[in-house]
Amino acid sequence: MQRYFFDVATHAYVQYDYHGREIQKPEQARELAELIALDIECTEGDDLAGGEIQVRNVSGEQLYSVPIREVMRREADAIWSGHYSALIFASRTSFDHFGNSRLI
Repeated sequence: MQRYFFDVATHAYVQYDYHGREIQKPEQARELAELIALDIECTEGDDLAGGEIQVRNVSGEQLYSVPIREVMRREADAIWSGHYSALIFASRTSFDHFGNSRLI
C-alpha cells in the first residue's frame, strides 16, 4: 500500500492533507480525488470552483490534479439525490460471498 495526500488548492490558498490515505492501487487514488472534487462541487462549489484536488505521494511530489468545477445547483441536487439513493440501497442491501445482493 502507498500513502497519498489530497490537497485542496484554490487561487488564494491550499488546504494541505497532512494525514493522507493508504491506498493499494494508483487508480484508486485518482478515483478518490475525483470523489473529493465532486463532493466539494456539490457542497462548497461557489467558494472553491476553479480550484483543484492535488494528489501527492509521500515524497511530496504532485502526481496529478483533478479540477473542481462550478456546478449549477439543479445539477448538484440531481447528483446528490443519486448518491443518496445509492447510499440508501447500500445500507439496506446485503451481499453474499458470491456478490449476489438482497434487500434486508
